[in-house]
Amino acid sequence: MQFANGPDGCLYVIDMYRETIEHPWSLPESLKKHLDLNSGNDRGRIYRIVPDGFKRPAKVAVGKASIEELVQLLAHPNGWRRDTAARLIYERQDRAAVPPLRKLLADTRVERSATLGRLHALYALLGLGALTQDDVFASMKDADEHLREHAVKLCEPFLTRKFVAPLLIGRLDEMTGDPSLLVRYQLAFTLGQLRDDKLATRLARIAARDGGDPWVAAAVMNSIGDKSIDLFRAVMAADVQNGAAVRAIAARLAEIIGARGFGDEIAGVIEVASEQKDVGRMMTLARSLGAGLHRAGIPLEAEKGQVILDHAEALALDASADVKVRAAAIGVLGCVSWDRYAATTLLPLLEPREGQEIQLAALAALDQLDRGELAGEILRRWEAMSPRMREAAAGLMVKRPARAKALLDAIAAGKLRRGDLSGSQAAALRQSSDKSVKELAGRVLAAPTGRRDDVVKAFTPALELKGDPKHGQEIYLAKCSSCHRLGGEGSALGPDLVTVKNAGKEKMLTNILDPNREVAPNYTAYVVETKDGDSQVGIIAAETASAVTLRMSFGIEATLPREDIKSMRSAGLSMMPEGLEEGMKPQDLADLMEFVSSAK
Repeated sequence: MQFANGPDGCLYVIDMYRETIEHPWSLPESLKKHLDLNSGNDRGRIYRIVPDGFKRPAKVAVGKASIEELVQLLAHPNGWRRDTAARLIYERQDRAAVPPLRKLLADTRVERSATLGRLHALYALLGLGALTQDDVFASMKDADEHLREHAVKLCEPFLTRKFVAPLLIGRLDEMTGDPSLLVRYQLAFTLGQLRDDKLATRLARIAARDGGDPWVAAAVMNSIGDKSIDLFRAVMAADVQNGAAVRAIAARLAEIIGARGFGDEIAGVIEVASEQKDVGRMMTLARSLGAGLHRAGIPLEAEKGQVILDHAEALALDASADVKVRAAAIGVLGCVSWDRYAATTLLPLLEPREGQEIQLAALAALDQLDRGELAGEILRRWEAMSPRMREAAAGLMVKRPARAKALLDAIAAGKLRRGDLSGSQAAALRQSSDKSVKELAGRVLAAPTGRRDDVVKAFTPALELKGDPKHGQEIYLAKCSSCHRLGGEGSALGPDLVTVKNAGKEKMLTNILDPNREVAPNYTAYVVETKDGDSQVGIIAAETASAVTLRMSFGIEATLPREDIKSMRSAGLSMMPEGLEEGMKPQDLADLMEFVSSAK
């Protein structure tokens, strides 16, 4: 449960013990009644792990050590003594520690204890109010990357003063090419304190090298402030080998600029994008700019992007073009208006003759443009849609009240099956903040009257049947692969089934038929409503201070800026729907479980 470094140099391990460690919810009742879930609660212990040939060292009264002795202990091989000495130096606030601390800081030995001693010395000087620009400048040249990283961080207070040593600024400029990613990552944050006209150039050097790393990209964005267009131009003009990093950071900057909505900045992105000889890069930049403009309520055609739009339309209709480039071009067309491209270009791309990636891209673009016509277009094409397209289409129908009503009316009329919705989508409709949708869903999607326990009992004979893994694989691909991954197939929305099969077939049967009996927090469905009226359902894949990323079936993700979120609530359910057994017999379930159990 915990580790601790002791003053004797040994590792202490706190060991909790239980014979059964699973949560009671994870155990079938038929097994749980035979178990004592508290068995072993008297057998926890603390281990002390010692090195070979260990001899207990003499006790050292660190609390009685002189200030010079405490400074020496900062470079001791034992971590407990280093940490304790550092604490006591700070608590005593004795300025007599400053000269020996600077002497320790000048110790250039590469042994780990000496390196850690220098690191402690930096922070001890800071704690005593004695840290100077010369101190951090010297540590910026240290051979150890961690010392350089912390020196960069500790120089920040000096960068906001009226006088900043030119040597310090020059060293920061040099460190944009530091060989350590740790140093460059910290530097990306620290440079934001230097609000001069060279900021974009400095950050561009880091972005051009590391912009593909989401953490470095976030640090760069944090530091550029309202000068995104300067950084965009600097990144695009950089002569670099890492083209992927440049494309990643440039696309994010284009979206930020679009969302800011300043005409001169938007024109600058359009100008740079239009000059790209690589149409793939042109479309990527334009799609990102358009996504930002959409958030600002500005259509791309209003910003004189006609050259780009002409390219995008031609690529979207070109069946011989690269699929990813076509998808990006379709995304660009989703940044204009419904009347402009919906009927002539985007709706025809929903037809089955197009590949799935193109259909999904067209559906996403139409979602952005929709003024009310999309629901009818989706319902007309429903029967011809593949399972993945239906899943994506159902997600779009649930997003807005008008679409949700059309979807529920179609289910009530028997044109769609209730099973076409996931359990979390049905729950989102029954819990909708729109009163008319909530009432209609309550009638059309009434919760099944049968108890899940009864369903589990009805299929229990499957545990005694010999399963056919080949037929089970067919069932898995049809019913499970949109949300689960197994043997290299499927999407990782729910738990990887390799981890599930180890619990045995009885537990597996319960999980399949009663998915909401036990839902781990990281697999609970959330309903997120945006200020423009959309509702999206998925599990929370990632959160930052500025955005929430939802993951849905087939690996689809949507990142929603927090400033656009009206509400977010747990549906209290798994993304896996109840009723998966519909149309199945116990033998089918036995086949499915056999495939899962035998897969590698």
